[in-house]
Amino acid sequence: MATAIDYPKVLCFGDSLTQYCFNLNDGCWGTIIASRYQRQVDVINRGFSGYTSRQAIHMLPRILSAFSSCQTVLGTQTDGNPRANTSITALLVWFGANDACTPANVAHVPVDEYGNNLDLIVDQAIASGLPVSRIILITPPEYDHAKWTELKGTEGVPADQIGRAEGRSKLYAEKCVEIAKKRGTQVADIHKAMQAESDWRSLMEDGLHFNVRGAKFVADVLIKHLDRLVANLPIIFPLSENSKRDNPKEELMNWMPRCNEKQTK
Repeated sequence: MATAIDYPKVLCFGDSLTQYCFNLNDGCWGTIIASRYQRQVDVINRGFSGYTSRQAIHMLPRILSAFSSCQTVLGTQTDGNPRANTSITALLVWFGANDACTPANVAHVPVDEYGNNLDLIVDQAIASGLPVSRIILITPPEYDHAKWTELKGTEGVPADQIGRAEGRSKLYAEKCVEIAKKRGTQVADIHKAMQAESDWRSLMEDGLHFNVRGAKFVADVLIKHLDRLVANLPIIFPLSENSKRDNPKEELMNWMPRCNEKQTK
């Protein structure tokens, strides 16, 4: 019997910024990543709109349990750890946008608790067999209060009941970076990258979520981290120009990955 081919995974875990990452008309950063790494990994969306890190710590173990630690995925490195989770090539963790709501908002999570939750999330990922080098914490983005207030106004929400404020996400971004440095994970600092843009507000669809331009901006930041983990993984099955048309059964039933075969991005 031929060896099963199970694609390595990039697992995206977060709030609405993750849930909407395959949307065609706005937050499509997941689509961009999936396209870049096609035939190398499956990009898995586990995003939950409105959720916070307080909820995430009770969800991640159940999500990770679906990806067996003992499963062998062709071409995935174990980093010398016999218990390494070879199914997940990268875990992206993106919470904080809702945690950073004002205390009057039911979604609010104090910044120190947020940090403790990220710490626990890293522990949970490691317990599942993931090395810290494959965990990427993402900082919450900037927030445009005027745009968000305008949107919520069309939904009948008074301005004094928005429960968000500019400047708060910076505190949570700094805490995310702090935890990443302490634990040795990668950190994709979306917040800092946005601050370096003179027109970062133009990246936002509604003040909280990204438009298409913003999604491309996010993808560019994430790709710098993902390339280290994904770029050298093999292409699954031979490229068309290298395939043996005269005897496909023998070739494809016995195929094994070759890390030196590349496709045009």
